[in-house]
Amino acid sequence: MIGGPNTQRKEFTMRNVMMAALLVASSLAAGCGAVAGQGIATVMGAGGRYFEMKDIGPKGTLDKYQAVQVVPFDPSPMLGAIPQDVVSAVQPEIVRTLRDTRLFSQVGGTVSTKPAIEIRGKFMDYDPGGSAARAVGFGANPTLTAQIEIIDLDSNRVLGIAMVSGSIKSVVRANPEQLSDGVAKAVRGLLVSHMERKPPKER
Repeated sequence: MIGGPNTQRKEFTMRNVMMAALLVASSLAAGCGAVAGQGIATVMGAGGRYFEMKDIGPKGTLDKYQAVQVVPFDPSPMLGAIPQDVVSAVQPEIVRTLRDTRLFSQVGGTVSTKPAIEIRGKFMDYDPGGSAARAVGFGANPTLTAQIEIIDLDSNRVLGIAMVSGSIKSVVRANPEQLSDGVAKAVRGLLVSHMERKPPKER
């Protein structure tokens, strides 16, 4: 007899596995649950995601702040596993990305404008991926994750804590700049989600 009970059970199990994989993929693409997504990586770029562990507050909470000071993130929790070029690329990329929003009058490594917030971070996870494996659809995508604190610079009070991650799905563009771009997108998404202020109109 063709297709006995064992064969049918195997086919049913395989269908279940495929369905579960599709559901997981759909959930990740939608950014469901407590994880808020700031763009899904395309085949030619980086994507960023964030997860708030200590909520900054409702939308509009950060509107009073006019400047953002971004401190270089601490790589020590990763015990040297993250290449220095990756570590060095993150802080300037966050500064550039936040400047591009035009939501703050000053963004930099140090700021003089007040009131201001400071972004402090420490790297918590790094996966360099494997380009050969990704090319055939297997293996992990390169990922970089940091835990950040949003600080009121005057009072040194912690406003919020979040995990921010950058991920690359492009085989061609798996480089420090792209990975840091994903982290910067996550930071931007986090701050924007707590703002109602709009950038000034261009003249």
